[in-house]
Amino acid sequence: MRLRTLAVLATFLLGTGPVLARVSVPGWVTQQAAVKPLAESVDAPASLLYGHIDVSRDGSLIVLRQRLVYRILTTEGLSWGQLLVLYDANSSVKHVQGWRLSSDGAPLEELERDHIKRVAANLHFADDSRQLVATFRNVEKGDIVAFEYEARRSSFFDDLYLPLGQSIEVVHEEVSVPDGVRAAVLNDPQGRVKRQGNTYLLEHQPVYRSEPHMPPAADRSPTLALSFSPAGSSWSSFARRYWNLTSKALTMDPSSLARADKLVPFTTAQQYIRDVIHFAAADVSYVDIELGDGGYIPRGCGFVLDRRYGDCKDKVFLAAALLRAHGITAYPVLAKPREFGRVVPEFVGNQFNHAVLAVQLDIGTGALANTEIDGHPYLLADVTDRITQPPFLPASLEGTRGLLAREDGGQLITLPSSSAADNVTRYEIEAALRSDGSAAAEITEVKAGLPAFSELSFREDLTQSDEAEKYRSWIQRVIPGAVLSAHTFSRQQADVRTSYSVTMPRYTLRTTDGLYVLPDPMAANKKNPFRRHTRRWGLRFSYRSTMLARIHWTWPAEAKLVSVPDNASMSTPYFECHRQSKREGRGVSFEYRVIWKVTNVPAGDYVAFRKAYRGYLRLLTATFVIGSSAQPPLPGR
Repeated sequence: MRLRTLAVLATFLLGTGPVLARVSVPGWVTQQAAVKPLAESVDAPASLLYGHIDVSRDGSLIVLRQRLVYRILTTEGLSWGQLLVLYDANSSVKHVQGWRLSSDGAPLEELERDHIKRVAANLHFADDSRQLVATFRNVEKGDIVAFEYEARRSSFFDDLYLPLGQSIEVVHEEVSVPDGVRAAVLNDPQGRVKRQGNTYLLEHQPVYRSEPHMPPAADRSPTLALSFSPAGSSWSSFARRYWNLTSKALTMDPSSLARADKLVPFTTAQQYIRDVIHFAAADVSYVDIELGDGGYIPRGCGFVLDRRYGDCKDKVFLAAALLRAHGITAYPVLAKPREFGRVVPEFVGNQFNHAVLAVQLDIGTGALANTEIDGHPYLLADVTDRITQPPFLPASLEGTRGLLAREDGGQLITLPSSSAADNVTRYEIEAALRSDGSAAAEITEVKAGLPAFSELSFREDLTQSDEAEKYRSWIQRVIPGAVLSAHTFSRQQADVRTSYSVTMPRYTLRTTDGLYVLPDPMAANKKNPFRRHTRRWGLRFSYRSTMLARIHWTWPAEAKLVSVPDNASMSTPYFECHRQSKREGRGVSFEYRVIWKVTNVPAGDYVAFRKAYRGYLRLLTATFVIGSSAQPPLPGR
């Protein structure tokens, strides 16, 4: 299932040839071409000097009449010299016109008919989405380009989402809406979008530098949400409407159910839930076929079962039908992965583009639960993900909003999140310093929870020929100068284990008086991405996690330990970090425990987080010193 939005995107196509001798440019284009870009933007690829969308209704169709004027500011912004409009089989795009002007506003080129193409939008799966591509013969830095067109589109849920000000700076962008439409501005905490009657206006929005761990683009700029459905809509009525449109797909005829029982035999209810989820995820191929209402209405379960393929909603409804046929209550949940932006509870509408399975549990199956809804235990599972196993959800869905659709209407829920104790990475490292200052290490890495699923996902597309190169690159990024000589991988129930044999030719820092300074091998190359003193956006991390590490160092007989860092601990609202060191025979071991407590840090907490993170790096990257036998050890060592 996908959220069908009509968006103006851009890519660049460089063409050659003469420009038209005479170009007729409308007055609104020449007027807007005189507008200057914003002075305070940083690295803006292009400037939207003027954008206007007039929204109206014509029967069952939503009509958008759009005008756009861009100034290309950099070579990276050349892509904005092309118009790309996405639509589907129930929509149309017509009256497309375009003009190109020089940086001083002189007419250069008018869009020609044979430079407007209509092609399929997707090459890797089957649906009815199309794209109109309009290009000029040539576009250069400094040019001004303008487009005008009309789009007519159907809306399954009678709603529309128009992103404002994404990717480039905005001088002036406005949307005019008809009377009676429900409208709301989403993701605009600073109130940059102003309302003037029936027009929503965004002005003077610069482009800001990117920041590490930013929220997704959809959450960094406002969206105008419009709905032509009744003003009294609630999430419960929206869920009931979806249930009424789709619930007939849960019916399975006796012959289909008999075939399903051979594929997934019923043993116990608890085991059957596991088996059905695994079958839908692993044995039913994910194929995105969204023709007509197929973007929202699932195909019949018998169809999906026989052909053994379907998209997210097809797989969810098949799994729910199999469970319900054996007396286990199951429902669809409309969802939205985090990279597409958050679901805003205050606006009732189809903000979703994905579906997951919700299984209501009882006393006999409650051990499978990963959340609770209305006092009942539930298991939520993404049956499109062949790798992430229940009770986990993919990291992109953890903590997001979803709409549980039931016979009685349903409700907006928060999808479950894993804890730091669920997502553990352990390192066991045996490292040896050599007389020439080089080092060697045997590293064993064991991952559980989401880190394990991430590793399996990384490996899924690896071929035997490039596996060694991928792991070699990873080791070199983590440990400066490391050379991977061998590696092995194995999976043991819920854990994945990778072992590395590593040499580090130039690992130590040798001082002028013959001392060797040794950093922690897993933190020596760790950089601080939060050096800037201020930040515009909050921080977003993938998931909560725990890192446990034990590093045991040995050295040549002629060398002696000079100093090791003291034991240290720190606890902050964001993470905990603990380090212990101790002598072990002719060696020393270091043990670390790092617990990452949060996935979000508000922008207002950045100063405190940055200070804490600097202390975390100091603790994690502490060094110890080895010297010759002539160097006296520190007292007590």
